[in-house]
Amino acid sequence: MTWNYRIIDHGDHLALHEVHYDAAGGPVSYTDSPATFVSDPGHGDEIAAAVKMALADALNWPVLIALEIGRQAGGRI
Repeated sequence: MTWNYRIIDHGDHLALHEVHYDAAGGPVSYTDSPATFVSDPGHGDEIAAAVKMALADALNWPVLIALEIGRQAGGRI
């Protein structure tokens, strides 16, 4: 299963989540909580890489509608 970061429209707010896809590339689930970026001391480069990936994903993929994700597959993870 593949994943990326996507902005999701929840109706009353937008949030950045990890979104997971089926083999055909359709979004089937997303993390219950929005993305957070935390690391142990001395590993700030890992946070920087994750934030860079999240920004690229958010800029390159359209906003998803929460109610349309995973209707057949279950929704949030």
